[in-house]
Amino acid sequence: MEEADAVFFGQVVAIQTPGPRFRNGEQVISSADLVTVEFRVRRVWKGPIRETLSIRTERSEISCGFEFKEGREYIVYTWRGNRTGLCTRTAPAWLAVRDFAALGFGRDPESHGAPDGKLPETPTSSSPGCNAPAGPDRNRMDFAALGLLAGAVILGARPKRRL
Repeated sequence: MEEADAVFFGQVVAIQTPGPRFRNGEQVISSADLVTVEFRVRRVWKGPIRETLSIRTERSEISCGFEFKEGREYIVYTWRGNRTGLCTRTAPAWLAVRDFAALGFGRDPESHGAPDGKLPETPTSSSPGCNAPAGPDRNRMDFAALGLLAGAVILGARPKRRL
């Protein structure tokens, strides 16, 4: 939180992707194109205390962008004012239980920034009924798990030495 420009919890209400560009008559779409994500803010720990905030991120995880889904809730850490990406602690709400515990109450933008003594409700189950992704939602933990699995397969597939 110390290094972030803003830290907030909210629900994605709109995602605006840039239209295609044309170069030499051909359509160009880049994974590094910036998308704008608008949030309905429910809790603020650092930064502007408003009911809605817009942030920007690269279009794809390939370019270190964070791929938000409309209607889902996230804890968002920004840098350079309103930018976020994979290398921040930004995460779906259901993966942010430790963040909520460490950050404390925060401020409620609907009550004009006054702390109300309530922590955000965080889903603890991955069932679709509690704002958890219904299908596989790629995030940093998926990449770590994939790396561990690949390492285990490589180590397990090595030929054994005979003595």
